[in-house]
Amino acid sequence: MTCVDKLVFISIILSGWIFIVVIAPVPEFNETSKNDTNSNQTKSLVCVGVCPNVEIHVIPSSWKCFSADSWLQLRDGSKQNIGKIRSGDTLWGFNGTDAVFSEMILMLDKSVYKKAVFYTLETESNHTISLTAEHLIPIVFDNNKFTYIPAMNIKINRDSLYVLSNDHRLIRSRVVKVSVETKIGYFAPLTTTGTVIVNDVVASCFSHIHSHTLGQYAMAPVRWYHMLSKYSRLIGSFTDDNSLINQDGLHWIPELMLNFARQVYPSILQFS
Repeated sequence: MTCVDKLVFISIILSGWIFIVVIAPVPEFNETSKNDTNSNQTKSLVCVGVCPNVEIHVIPSSWKCFSADSWLQLRDGSKQNIGKIRSGDTLWGFNGTDAVFSEMILMLDKSVYKKAVFYTLETESNHTISLTAEHLIPIVFDNNKFTYIPAMNIKINRDSLYVLSNDHRLIRSRVVKVSVETKIGYFAPLTTTGTVIVNDVVASCFSHIHSHTLGQYAMAPVRWYHMLSKYSRLIGSFTDDNSLINQDGLHWIPELMLNFARQVYPSILQFS
């Protein structure tokens, strides 16, 4: 993206955030559930490898998300390592009801060589997913309703996740093991649906925020810009931003958003 593209994007994103702050509804946060889960979390965790206490939770200046050994399923049915996903790729996501195709927009955060601490969730169906503490993931209730909670709040034998079957249907599978482990490398893809199916397990694209819905509202300007860039040659696209493909660290867009939220709307953020 050129400097002109960034100016266009910032104009779009600021106008979008003004709309969000003024008009968009703010979901209520379920603090009771959060506190109840945290009080018993250590009873359900198994530490694998080197997991010093100071590293259990991610630091506020980073996004992190999924471990580098994760994979995603593309539209043609092939499996691709998460680190090789590029803007414009079509992969499986979740629309709140079914598994649907979703388009990769950009990588919010990435590092190939840095260590991070992950919560690895294992289900009855032998599906596993490794994600950082504050990353949101939907848990499914008996009535098939769901809610997004941080990975660190998942409880064994209480919570169930959505997993993708071989015929691309979403089914519930109970969590039977939660491990805290240190791994090398992490990636945080952002898609048009705001969701991603990693290792055939449904997860949100968002972290460090109380509400998945609010995260999707906040990323609306990014989706607008992405859509606009596909139909207009006047502005660059995230696909053209080749300088970022091999660049580690937090993308300037979520960094801008986190700083904006800290100053204007800190109550929506969640840090352990």
